[in-house]
Amino acid sequence: ERWDLLPPGSPRGAVSKLGLSVEKIAAHEGDPLEAILSYARTHPPQLMVMATHGRDGPSRWLHSGLAEPLARKTRIMTLFVPQHAQGFVAAEDASTRLDRILVPIDGTPRPQPAVTVAAAFARAFQHEKTHFGLLHADGNGDAPAVSIPDQPGWSWERLKPVQRPAPAILGAAESFRPNLIVMTSRGPEGLLDGLRGTTTQQVLRRAPCPVLAIPEG
Repeated sequence: ERWDLLPPGSPRGAVSKLGLSVEKIAAHEGDPLEAILSYARTHPPQLMVMATHGRDGPSRWLHSGLAEPLARKTRIMTLFVPQHAQGFVAAEDASTRLDRILVPIDGTPRPQPAVTVAAAFARAFQHEKTHFGLLHADGNGDAPAVSIPDQPGWSWERLKPVQRPAPAILGAAESFRPNLIVMTSRGPEGLLDGLRGTTTQQVLRRAPCPVLAIPEG
């Protein structure tokens, strides 16, 4: 009603007229993580959307967060919305802002899925003037080749990192000021990754905007 999509006083069931179906699921398992994993196995979604506290440092060890392990174990494309970050959809009037999208790229994992999905998001929200920032997150050697969609009104800029991948991405997020970060993700591979988290995990804990993580296929 606030978004002028339904007339005032509409019943809850009227949302179905918008082509939406809303269902609440009650899980009775004792472990929330296992409950969600169990449901996702039998009802595999195309996209998960999760709020995250963005914990980092010692507090990460003291709290059992669901967002990161859930996305890692399900291997489902996940949109993380940090608790204190501004989303790209305004709650007041449903207007969207996707005029700037940051896409970190590297040789591993493959960056093309992130470029493709970033363009698909801008297209789905009908943004005719979106500026994409391609950040070679590693900075060593040549940036990987990616296929860039050709659409009038869109512009693509290659950004140069000045630090290691995670700090470079967070630094670019501060200067580029994106509405969304889209990046391909892979699971932890070694001891250091297990202790400090993968690049994606480090980014989403301190990102100033939503982060869309795409699992490596």
